[in-house]
Amino acid sequence: MEPRKRAIATLNDRINGQAEENRGRLAALGEYLAAIGPKQFTGTELEEGYRRVRQLRKELPEQRLQARSIVQLVERHRAKQTKVTECRRRIADLNKQNEAVCEQIGRVAYTAYRNIPSGQEEFGSFFSRLEVLDSELQQGRSMIANLESRTKRGPFVARAGMRGRITYLKGALALKNRTMESSFKRTGKEICESELMGRIKDEHFAKAIKPFMENKKQIQTLKEQKEQLRAQQEEIWAELKKLGAEKNQEKKVRELEKVIAETERRLKEGCLSLGLQYRKKPVPGLAGNEEITALLEEISNAEKAMAADRKQIRRLEADLQAEEISRELEKMREKIESLSEEIDGRRQDLAALEQSLRDREAERNRLMKRRGAESTLLEIEAPKKKGKAKNETTAG
Repeated sequence: MEPRKRAIATLNDRINGQAEENRGRLAALGEYLAAIGPKQFTGTELEEGYRRVRQLRKELPEQRLQARSIVQLVERHRAKQTKVTECRRRIADLNKQNEAVCEQIGRVAYTAYRNIPSGQEEFGSFFSRLEVLDSELQQGRSMIANLESRTKRGPFVARAGMRGRITYLKGALALKNRTMESSFKRTGKEICESELMGRIKDEHFAKAIKPFMENKKQIQTLKEQKEQLRAQQEEIWAELKKLGAEKNQEKKVRELEKVIAETERRLKEGCLSLGLQYRKKPVPGLAGNEEITALLEEISNAEKAMAADRKQIRRLEADLQAEEISRELEKMREKIESLSEEIDGRRQDLAALEQSLRDREAERNRLMKRRGAESTLLEIEAPKKKGKAKNETTAG
């Protein structure tokens, strides 16, 4: 870039930077003034601007606090929900563990029931289904044992038929065993959900139900924790509702962020306007304030520096314009010289043409003189002889 243009660009950048800094100083002045008590501004031209800035200074922290509170409440609610989910997971795991031990509890309880004849009537309703299945299993085993014994002694053909019968019975017995396992599990679960647990006095039963009881205790504790978390979540929702953010909190925060940005913009403009107003018409009661005096001095010094830079820009621009005009003048001189040369050539051509004109006019006059009268120019008959014409005249 041409040095002078580069200098102008640098000066303009410096002026823009100084102007921006001055706007910051004026805004800082306005903000400083807004922090002063209203007494100094009552009845002055600055009173309206002062009150506007004060109001915005009050609104902005409230808006920021509202947005921050919504974000914090949402984070707290999410943290509670994470804990609720964890409680549910742990409860589900413990219930699964208890499901696994219910079969063993059913087996031990059934054994204890069979070993306590005095409690048959009292506890019979819990184990009747198991007793039927147990009886069927015993019958099935007896039948299989009987058939197996007979296959060892009977004829070959009869033994083949009995082996088929044995295979069938073993399949049915396996199915009964699975049904028995399911019934043990069901009975164990029913016992655990009833008052029977505390009334079965058997050390094996007590040992079997111990992990179940420990898990059940943990489940109860987790359920209580979950309920407490739910209650805390309800309190959080109530607070969000007060803040107008019970639904779509992210949208509400975005709306508040826009409001905050607009308030910040208005506050900045208000502070700048108040600073400009004060500089134009200072409040007498603040004339000795050192902070204000320092800011005004900085603003004034910056303006002087900008004025000097603008003056330097005008000098550089004048030099560039003068140089441009010099180039234009040189072009004009060259054109004038070219035209002058052309005019001299045209004058010579003109003189030659004028002389040629005169020569041709003289030639024309000479030829016209030779021509004679125009009226006889077209007469072409032969002229008569003079003697003959005279004799003819006399005879007549």
